[in-house]
Formats: sequence, structure tokens, C-alpha cells
Amino acid sequence: FFSSRRRHTRYISVTGVQTCALPIFAVLLHPVMPLSTETLWESLGVREYLGELKDQRISKVNEWGQLKAGSLVVKTAPLFPRLEESSVG
Repeated sequence: FFSSRRRHTRYISVTGVQTCALPIFAVLLHPVMPLSTETLWESLGVREYLGELKDQRISKVNEWGQLKAGSLVVKTAPLFPRLEESSVG
């Protein structure tokens, strides 16, 4: 899949940054998308050490690296389920 070790290292780096951003997105979007962000919070498994999503403060969201290294992201229900053609319009 990767043609070089450098590409693989870059992939790991980018994926890590994206994953670290997810708890931040969850906190910022929670007021307007509570159900989806609760699902995301559960998927990230951060409730154990960061607490409930509803208790998070936007003023603290700039603290990068809240997701612990080695955290296991679990599969949950889709955040945005696909709409069937018959239910559209």
C-alpha cells in the first residue's frame, strides 16, 4: 500500500492529527448536533478520562492532545446515516 517508509510515516502523522482533532470537533459541535457528537464521544472512548461531553467547556477546547496515545477508537452507529433514495424528496 505504501511505496516508502516516508509515506507511511506521513500517513501515521496525518491520521494522528486528525484523530486528536475529533474530541475538539465534538465539543464545538455539541450545542448544534448533540446526538451525533455524543456518538462520536463514545466512539473515541474519552468519557473515561475526559468526562461527559455535556460537561466540557469550549474555553478549554484549545488544549491539544486530549486523546491519549494508544486510545482505541471503537465502531459505533454511523454519525450521519445514508438516506435512501425513496426517503429523499
